[in-house]
Amino acid sequence: MKPLSFRFASLLFLLLFASQIFFAQGSYKQPPQNVMDVLNAPVTPSSSISPAKDKMLLATPLRYPPISELAAPMLRLLRSARDLSLPSDPRVFSAARYATVCEETPLPWPRGTPPADRFSVARERALALPASAFAPFDAKVAYADEIDLCLRWPDPGRPPRVPVRVLDAATTSCGTACVRFRVPEQTDVLHVIVRDAGRTYTVTLPARWQVHANARARRILARAQATMRRLRSARESERVTSGPGSFGATSYWLRAPDRMRYRTNRGVQNVIVGRRQWLKPPGATWQLGQYGAGLRFRTRTWFRWTPYARAVRLLAIRNRDGRRIAELALIDEGTPVWFRVSVDLKTHRVLTERMITKGHFMDSRYFAFDEPVSIAPPESIDG
Repeated sequence: MKPLSFRFASLLFLLLFASQIFFAQGSYKQPPQNVMDVLNAPVTPSSSISPAKDKMLLATPLRYPPISELAAPMLRLLRSARDLSLPSDPRVFSAARYATVCEETPLPWPRGTPPADRFSVARERALALPASAFAPFDAKVAYADEIDLCLRWPDPGRPPRVPVRVLDAATTSCGTACVRFRVPEQTDVLHVIVRDAGRTYTVTLPARWQVHANARARRILARAQATMRRLRSARESERVTSGPGSFGATSYWLRAPDRMRYRTNRGVQNVIVGRRQWLKPPGATWQLGQYGAGLRFRTRTWFRWTPYARAVRLLAIRNRDGRRIAELALIDEGTPVWFRVSVDLKTHRVLTERMITKGHFMDSRYFAFDEPVSIAPPESIDG
């Protein structure tokens, strides 16, 4: 697992065809406490003056809103944005704000009001209110942001009735988007099946608390990281996306102690040996440069999971092709980043990895452990 900054650089290569972008290798590190105090200091309030200029509203924004609140409306945004005349591409921030605000904020028109009638309905309701309802401001100020923003946003209506099933369980409905189920007493794992828009999704959840499982998960992760760092060579196949319309695939070759090369699906190639790297953008010649602002590349630092393991959970131990595989989940809420890692309990090698962080969804597969691999500087270079 490479440092997050390097993964992001790979994605930028794929999307922007940059000729050279260098990121220093290194793990995410918590800053000193005095820096953390600055980052977590109360936000400076924004101000708004009343029409009579005799009162001022101080509003303090939430600096780090929970990701669950920000992400909740995004799936519906992608389905609905095609039918809207939004002021920007639906995959950028302004449309995300549409989704977040207009889905979650109570608005002054009933659900189901056609977009063409919303302004008049909101105006009638505002006129029916006493002036004190907006004090120390007036109705115009109230219209300036959320109401005007959401006039054209589609009405979500009632939640869809999506079939939900729990294997080997008796299920009954407890209302819209709610299922109550009862499983046998000896059940260890729940298999929840959801069918939506012609596709079936299955989620496996633990049903029983496992004593000492968290400590065991951390031991498995630490041993797997140490094993991967002792490898003489390995390969990695990576697929990464930032959402609809963006996709990148990268193949990596690593050879201890300090060599790596990679090739992307967009034609970018790179060879790294110690402190030097040779970069070849699509259609260009090889260019010699410095790797990571002069830091020496080391293959052992490529495999880093424990720095992001503020919490570790053992999801399951499964038999796969005659091998016992441990499925681990880990999180660093400070970054924030989430990982799901599978470890072969016989060899203690990491086989697959899924990483999710802000705007990045990545799947990796590790293979060809300790097999011969050739990594050498290109013969023809510029610079």
